[in-house]
Amino acid sequence: MERDAFERYIQKNRWHIRRLYRLRNEITHSAFREEKSLTIYIEQIYTYLAQLISEVVYYIEHKGVGSVEEACAVILENYRTYYEFLKEERMQLADILPDGVIDIAGIVS
Repeated sequence: MERDAFERYIQKNRWHIRRLYRLRNEITHSAFREEKSLTIYIEQIYTYLAQLISEVVYYIEHKGVGSVEEACAVILENYRTYYEFLKEERMQLADILPDGVIDIAGIVS
């Protein structure tokens, strides 16, 4: 059940990113200028970018990561590990501690 919810979340974000890319192409190639529509897309881009920057800063400040590239690599690896655990049904949302750390004591066998 949790894996299905996570997969729906991933799919929804992929659709958003594809839509933003199509919008980028439309702006670039045909001078799209509907300000009302653009506001919604700008808010979505801002949300994604703010989340990414927040994660990168957290890893640099608290996890001893030395660069933005390294932080992005660690975030991606964490995401892949989390997703694999969900796919294999080796973990549930209850295994995620309040600070976002995965309690692996009962997961890794």
